[in-house]
Parts: sequence; C-alpha cells; structure tokens
Amino acid sequence: MAMKKYLPNGFTLIELLIVIAIIGILAAIAIPQFNQYKIRGYDTSAKQALRDVTLLCNAYWIDNDCSDECSLPKIKDAAYGFNQNSDLDVTLPSAASQCSNFCASAKNNSSPNTYSIDGKALISSGSTCSGAGGSVQTASLSPAQTFGGYEACEGVGGNSEYQTNDEMYGVWMWVDSDGNQMPGGNAHRVAGACTHNTQENDSSYAQGYKRVFMSPPPPGGWSSVTGDQLGIRGDKCAPGNNGATPGGCSYDFETQTFLDEDGNRWATNEYNKLVE
Repeated sequence: MAMKKYLPNGFTLIELLIVIAIIGILAAIAIPQFNQYKIRGYDTSAKQALRDVTLLCNAYWIDNDCSDECSLPKIKDAAYGFNQNSDLDVTLPSAASQCSNFCASAKNNSSPNTYSIDGKALISSGSTCSGAGGSVQTASLSPAQTFGGYEACEGVGGNSEYQTNDEMYGVWMWVDSDGNQMPGGNAHRVAGACTHNTQENDSSYAQGYKRVFMSPPPPGGWSSVTGDQLGIRGDKCAPGNNGATPGGCSYDFETQTFLDEDGNRWATNEYNKLVE
C-alpha cells in the first residue's frame, strides 16, 4: 500500500520574519505621521482659541474704552461667552491686553507648540508676538501702511546687498492699490530695485501700479536652492522658473505680508516663511 505524504501547514520561519519586518516598516512610517496629524489638530484648536479671544476682546473694547484691559475673566463673562477648553493654556498678559498693544498666546497641553496673535489678528509661532519663532515684523514701516504711503526701499527691501549681488537679489512684484498682482506680472528677482532699476523707470508705475518687496533671498543665496524653492513659493507668485508664468498672489499693505492663491500668508522679511 502506498504511503501518504503530508505537507506541513502554516508559515515557515522566513515567511514570518518577512511579515514582521514589513509590519515594522509600516509602523515606523505610520506612527510618526499619525502623531504629526494629532499635533496639527491640537495646534488648530489653539489657533481657533486665539481667534475667539481676539474677536471677543474687540467686542469688549467696543462696549468699553479701548485702553481698558481685556482679560480672560472678562471675556468668559456671560456677556461675551468665551469657553476655554480644559486642554488649552491661554495667556492674556495685562501688559499686552489693550487694543493698542494686544498680544495673546495659546498652547494645547498635548502639543509642544505655542502660538500668539496680535492686534491685526496675525497668528505666529512663539508666545510674544515679537518675531520669535516666526512672527512677522514690520521692518520699520508703519503698522497702518497703505498703498499711497508704501515705500519698500525704506524697509528690508532697501538692503544694499539685495541690489548688486546676483546671488542675493530680492524678490519683487507689481500690485495695484488693493494689493492684487498685476495682470501678466510676476514676482521675480530684481537687480538694483532701489538704486538704478527703480519703479519710477518702469511704465507700470505710470499705470498706477507699485512694486512691493516680497521676499529676501535664501540665507545661502539663490544657488543654494533648487526646484520648487526657487523664487518664493513654488507655483504661486514665483514659479520655479523664476516667475515666467503668472501667479495669483496679493499683498497686504497693513501687515506687510502676502497671500498666495491658496490663501496661505507668507512673511516678506524672511525667505519662504509661512506666517499662518
């Protein structure tokens, strides 16, 4: 009688090791990403709390004098109704709680990041609204800047190195009185924008447009960046080919920042710096 052969069931040791290795690789990729998504969610709640605080403080100042201190107990009152999440640490220092020098900060206890908001509702990293960790400074220009009074060469754009060194040219863009990007115009690097290649020498100026300063060069010069980091922001105001195609940006004269076509706000005193 012929003997029956029985094949072993299950996986071999090698197959099990391969499966374990694959699971380990997937876990190494997925877990950090998952943690980052959670932190983004926590940060979003902190930013929303800052927007609520700013809105309610403005409501408080409408009802009272602008010089009055806006504090957390006041906006938690039933008249204003601020509801602070127990996971959030919101700070409104008495020295920075008047409408003239407003600055509040917030941090979710589950996130390492702190954010602050100033009187223009500009949210930035850090807790001081003073430029540390990414807040936007006004580069010695008036906070009430308008199209008519805008003089870019009196601020960061006037840096002499940005005029003559082709590795360090600043990025500029033509805009109308509302800050909208000039049709057919692009944000691009300009040689001597404040010396010999001034806006007054361009016909766009006579048509009612102004050239605004959009970005300093990267710290290592333009040769230190490639691809979508050329210019300012990939396919936005300054495409990777140094502005050969139109973008959809607008300039905010009051905060001296610019917005790309997706609504992201960028600093003009630091290269490729997202403000909010």
